[in-house]
Amino acid sequence: NNTANPLPIDLEYFFGEDTEYIDYFVYYPRTTGTNGNFGELEVWIATEENPTYEKYDDYDFGKSG
Repeated sequence: NNTANPLPIDLEYFFGEDTEYIDYFVYYPRTTGTNGNFGELEVWIATEENPTYEKYDDYDFGKSG
């Protein structure tokens, strides 16, 4: 619920030690309305060996489900 906080919103995901690489992920937005659909976003990555976040790429999903 983003009614109290303005955009942007940060989402952080942490993966276990056995994760060698990630080639995709699936995000399921709400089934009603448009709140929860991704629009423009930046992906930043960090590893245990390199803990400083570095920008990976920009994406625009058009806020569509």
